[in-house]
This record gives sequence, C-alpha cells and structure tokens, in this order.
Amino acid sequence: MKKILWIDVLNSNLIRFVLAFILCFSVLLIFLFSIFLENNSDPTPKMEFITGQTLKEFGQFSTPVKVGLYIKAFPVFNVNNNSFKIDAAVWFQYNPMFVDGSLLNNFSFLDGVIEYKSDPDKKILSGMVFVKYDVIVDIKSNLRFDHYPYCSHKIFLILLNNYLTTSEAYFVADDSGFNINPRIIISNWEIDYFSADYGYRLASFDRIDTRKTTSSPVACFEIGISPCGVKDILILIIPMLFIMLLSLLFLLIPLNKNYYKSDMSIAILPLSTFIAFRFVINTVMPDVGYSTIADNIFTGILVLIFLIFIVNLINLIYVNKNEAEFLLNDSKLIVNQNIFYIVSFFIFSISALFFLITVLFF
Repeated sequence: MKKILWIDVLNSNLIRFVLAFILCFSVLLIFLFSIFLENNSDPTPKMEFITGQTLKEFGQFSTPVKVGLYIKAFPVFNVNNNSFKIDAAVWFQYNPMFVDGSLLNNFSFLDGVIEYKSDPDKKILSGMVFVKYDVIVDIKSNLRFDHYPYCSHKIFLILLNNYLTTSEAYFVADDSGFNINPRIIISNWEIDYFSADYGYRLASFDRIDTRKTTSSPVACFEIGISPCGVKDILILIIPMLFIMLLSLLFLLIPLNKNYYKSDMSIAILPLSTFIAFRFVINTVMPDVGYSTIADNIFTGILVLIFLIFIVNLINLIYVNKNEAEFLLNDSKLIVNQNIFYIVSFFIFSISALFFLITVLFF
C-alpha cells in the first residue's frame, strides 16, 4: 500500500472540501437549532393565587376590589437595560361600605418608583366607587437574555398595596380591565399579547413560627413582546458566519511554497478579525454576567476557526520544507490515507457536537 504524507493529504482538494463541508454544516445546524429553541426564559414573579379555600382563610370581612390599568405611553422602553417607564392610569372599583378608599391611595409597583401620581378622580357607578389615578412609573424588570438575539420577553407590572391586608380586601383583575393604547409605537419591538391576573403576596416575619405572617393583595399585569425585525441577528450572527466562510474558503485554496508569507497573512486574517469582532458584539449585547446564545455561537465558531488555522498552519510549515528533509526529521508523520480520513472526521465531528451541546444546554 502506498504511504503518503500528512501534508499531501491536508493539501488535497478532496480532504479540504470534506473538512469545509463538515464545518459549514455544523455551524448551519447550530444556527437553525438556536432559532427554533424556546426563546423566553424570563422569570415569573412569585404570587399566591386565590382559591375558595384561601377566601375562607381571609375571613368574611375581606372584600373584593376590582383593579385595572390603562397604559397611555412608554416614555422609556429599554429592553437591554431592563428599564421601562410607563405613563398610565390605575383605577379601582369598590364598595365604599366595606373598603376604606384612603387606603387604596397607598398603592405601589413592585421594583418600581412612582415619579408622579395625580389626585384621585372619583365617581359613582351603580352604587360602587370608581377612582382613577394618573401615574408615571419607572420600573426595573427582571428580564433574562439566555437566548439573545432570538429572545422574546415578558414584562410584569405588579401592582400591590402594603397598607392593606387580605383580611380587609383583595384585588380582582382580568384581561378586560387591562388595556394598552393601540397607537403606541415601540422602536424595534412589538406587543404580542397582554393579560392580567391577581392574587396575594406573603411576608414571613419568623422563619420558625409560620403564624407570624401577613398577606397583601396583588394584581399582575403581563405584557409579551418580541423583536419586530432581525437587526440584531444581522449585526451579530451574519458577520460571524461570514468570517467563518472566509476561513473555510482559505481552507479550500491550494498552498504554494513560493507564496509562504502571503499565505501565512491570509491564514491568520479570519482569526484576528473574529477576535476583534468581539468588541463590536459587546457594544450591542445586553450587559449580563451569564452566557447567551450569541456568546456560545461566538465561542464555538472561534474554536472552529482556530482549528482551521491550525490545519492551515501545519500545511504552511511543511509545504515550505523540502520533502526529503521533512522525511528525515520526522518519519512518524507518514500515515495511511484512510486513517487520516477517519481521524479528521472524528476530530471535527466531536468539535461540532461540543458546539451543539454548549448552545442547547448552557
């Protein structure tokens, strides 16, 4: 059987095409998998739901108070910084015989600061008091960006009143009482849905004695949003795939020892460009301490580009040597062609599998 050199195999067009195909297919597979993953990981605020049993525990004097929210505008809507400001109207409807209206004035928003609150605007509707407050609220939402840049989000507006206990009153909120101005325009985002729910929050004063607790009414208003375009994907993912393509193209170019220096410059160009592109990514991505899909794709493609660089580097070093000197210095590099096919396929398949596992589970 004819023995051939590593360099002969590495420099063959067939091997280069096979390696390029494996790398390109693995990157494409990761790209498609990441798109179809569940892309919303925002945590839901902790809230206890009201049941028939809890109503009995509240007592016979606990009275329902209907709550609603109308959002007029979003003066600030910054998803990447988890910062939102809403211009809204909060309203309550209650029976004045059983609920002290002055206590309702002390409502607040979880993780929010009420920058402005108007005087109450009251009127009587069918024997019930309807009171409305115009408010401007600055809210910090706990959004997660694990699937960035493919992620949609859920924004929770939690209305609560720590001056009321559930033994006095509890909130009732439904979808009909939660509305958003249809003329609102949010740059780069669109509202998919909005809904309302209600319950109560428990506060425990003693970790051992569970009787030392208090509960306050809560209304939860949820807004689902998603990107209205593919700008972030075009800015982040497409350039990474393009640099990867440049690296693959160089893998397919036959080497010539007469152009050693220029080939070396071209070989290192995709790797240095890709590392520099990381600084561009940092200016666009949310400032978070955990890895996102964009980070995992970057790391995976960086590893693949580095592997291509190593293959090209080995090629460049040994193409520039005299074949006789090469055999004399290291005769161990004489290998069987079939073994090289198997080893090359195994190395790049393991790299692609590691890349896939990293994106899917971390």
